[in-house]
Amino acid sequence: MATSSQTRAPLPPDSSVLCEWEPIDRSNIGHVKSSDFLSYGPIDVVYTWVNGTDPRWRKEKEFWHKHWIASLTGQPLPVWGEQEADVKGKDDSNSDNRFRDNEELRYSLRSLEKYAPWVHHIYVVTDGQIPAWLDIESPKLTIVKHETIFANKSHLPVFSSPAIEWNLDNIPGLSEMFLYFNDDVFLGSPVRPEDFHVTSIWVTVDVT
Repeated sequence: MATSSQTRAPLPPDSSVLCEWEPIDRSNIGHVKSSDFLSYGPIDVVYTWVNGTDPRWRKEKEFWHKHWIASLTGQPLPVWGEQEADVKGKDDSNSDNRFRDNEELRYSLRSLEKYAPWVHHIYVVTDGQIPAWLDIESPKLTIVKHETIFANKSHLPVFSSPAIEWNLDNIPGLSEMFLYFNDDVFLGSPVRPEDFHVTSIWVTVDVT
């Protein structure tokens, strides 16, 4: 990128000097202030997390899945509790492979602490589940329930990742800039804010 640290000012009519220069800190491409590259506002991290091996969560998910199917096909709506026998021991790709918890969140948080200590705050969005090992007293971490970010409570409970992601900007106190992580995203080396965001007209492109 070409930059200019000086610009020519108009020559006064009665001046005997040949030229006059005034320093500036703007790029000659897009007139972007170079000082903008040197500082960033707070950047948060948002996780979405679910413990798919939790029997209560699996029971609820199965119930509402059957409720949705019945409402579309005109079948009798299921009664809460009747599907419990079906859920116990059930093993299918949708439930177990997608939602199984192997404590990825624990190691993702550790990688974040090690390689991105500049992160301002961490939000973990769940349906109310809290990992037993998580320090919820940490001033840098907040658990956010789905009911907090969904204005229309009739949309709850929710099991759709896109629906949850669509409402992440409703997290109270969330910074204007934030990184969205799934719980199986891990950092393997130090990163900087400019690896994710630049205050300019250009796009950050990683070439490997």
